[in-house]
Amino acid sequence: MQKQETQKLRSKILATLSIAFAILLVSIVYLLQIQQKESLKNYKQTTDEYIQKSVNYTLQNTIHRYKTITTRMIEHFDIKSFVNNNDKEGLYAILKPRFDDLQEENSHFQTMHFVKADGSSFLRVHQKEKSGDNIAKLRPMLQEILKNKQPLIGYETGLYATVFRILVPVFDGEKFLGSFGIGIHANFFMEHISRMVEHKGALFIQQQDLQIFEKHSKYDIQIDGFMLQTDLDKKFLTLLKELPKNYNFEDHQTLTHNNKNYLLHIKDVDDFQNTTKGKFLFVEDITEEIKQIQHTQYFVLALTLVLFLIIYATLRFYFVKFDTKLNNTYETIIDNLESNKNYLKAIEDNSASIIITTFNDKIYSANKLFFEFTRYDSLEAFSKDYTCICDLFIPKYGYLQREIDGLYWIDYILQNPKKSHKAIMIQNNQEHIFKVTTTKVNINGNTHFISSFVDITDIEEIKNRLSYAINGSKDGLWDWNLQTNEIYFSPRWKEMLGFGADEIPDDLQEWNKRVHPDDLEQALADIKANQEGKTDTFANKHRLKHKDGHWVWIQDRGQTIFDDNGKPLRMVGFHTDITEQMKEREYLNIQARRAEALLDLPKLAEKLDEKEFMQKGQEIAEDLTNSN
Repeated sequence: MQKQETQKLRSKILATLSIAFAILLVSIVYLLQIQQKESLKNYKQTTDEYIQKSVNYTLQNTIHRYKTITTRMIEHFDIKSFVNNNDKEGLYAILKPRFDDLQEENSHFQTMHFVKADGSSFLRVHQKEKSGDNIAKLRPMLQEILKNKQPLIGYETGLYATVFRILVPVFDGEKFLGSFGIGIHANFFMEHISRMVEHKGALFIQQQDLQIFEKHSKYDIQIDGFMLQTDLDKKFLTLLKELPKNYNFEDHQTLTHNNKNYLLHIKDVDDFQNTTKGKFLFVEDITEEIKQIQHTQYFVLALTLVLFLIIYATLRFYFVKFDTKLNNTYETIIDNLESNKNYLKAIEDNSASIIITTFNDKIYSANKLFFEFTRYDSLEAFSKDYTCICDLFIPKYGYLQREIDGLYWIDYILQNPKKSHKAIMIQNNQEHIFKVTTTKVNINGNTHFISSFVDITDIEEIKNRLSYAINGSKDGLWDWNLQTNEIYFSPRWKEMLGFGADEIPDDLQEWNKRVHPDDLEQALADIKANQEGKTDTFANKHRLKHKDGHWVWIQDRGQTIFDDNGKPLRMVGFHTDITEQMKEREYLNIQARRAEALLDLPKLAEKLDEKEFMQKGQEIAEDLTNSN
């Protein structure tokens, strides 16, 4: 019988292992997919950075080289003299050889043009016969340089070419003569950048900047309002035709063609005003990269399968060899675990507090009292309506809420360990007040939080009744925590001084600064003597300043509470307003003085003559009048 049970147990464990492996396999596939996406993402970012650096490097080198060439030509050929003399033929004669040299060096070098300060074309070296027209109104870059007389670079569409232009102002002394510039076709940049990044590329220019001029591209290919401006091979053209009709230059778009995978990289092309007027589109063949990632995934899966088979076979071997021992050990462990589990569960369920364990802000376990209070029979049912026990908290000032001072309620408790934390929850339309404590524990390397909710509703009710009784009396209560230096003044205490309950804070300084300067030293001495155990009770009369400025006489009585070691813990006492008693006492003193003075008159009559007696009587009468 035991052997049969052991065999069943073995079968269950192996079946569980198989299921676990299946789950593991699915998880690995899922993780590998995520890893593939992450690898592609990193690959895309790395390629993007390299392409961007290549674009920047090509542009900067081109700009630097041809700007230097243009500036030197202006100085070396003394262009200003030809312009001043209106000698177009002479200027053409010296510039045309240099233009031919540049074209021979760079087949994409297309334009060399001098435009006068009034916007008219003085000389198109690349098309001499077409000089003389006014083109400034059609060329924003020309308008800019003629206005600000500063060098400019950028793509611009002209009457006869869309090129990358480098424009330099020409001066004769301080006199501005016009703009001298050169233009390079986009194919130049595409060839250089494509060689650097090893990916084919194309330039598209915004069609609205082309439509007013003659067609500048031999390819009638448009994407999202941009027209192709560079030469492409047949394969590249075929790929572009595979793009979706609604493609709008989305970066990292993928294409599949002829069993190959391609990735598109997009870089904006700005004009001289930093406005996007064009798009660089690069096509990268990522077939091998994807194959490599897939091969890695297949290897990981195959390795996982082999490891599983080895583990599975090993376990079967040991199960057969140690069936009896494994069965006994397993049963012992199960019994111990169940016993410990039941023991701990019994402790929790018999606790007088609600106890919950949370992990990642969700309830991981709860005791019996939690379900009795919330009226739910399982955490799954509770989780359908609430995400946290804090959803049951009633928002009231001074009580816990989901977030306090920007902190989650558990974090707030842990960061304020000296405070007493309370929460209000409702059951059967009745508010229950709980004292809440939280402890952070580490379970299997994960941080869990165990929170205890002690129902102190009855205690709070008694406390409130006591507060009502104290506030209803004529005396004002004060309670001073000597450990934290926190103090509590009852509403009646504040009322004696003319203040509302919320007008002054519960702060020891509120008492110190209101004590009459003549009374403060003695009051502090009496307090110190009682805290040192030199007196059984504290008693002192002193004056406190009223809100409207007058002085109120206070009879202050209290007592220090000590721990078992004689350390003072807190001091509690009452304030009684004795201002009227002090006035009555002063009145009685005056009456006594008056009677004493009248009794002394006969004796004075015997010692003084009539005149002196009358004078002394007048002084006594004035003294009595002033005393009244």
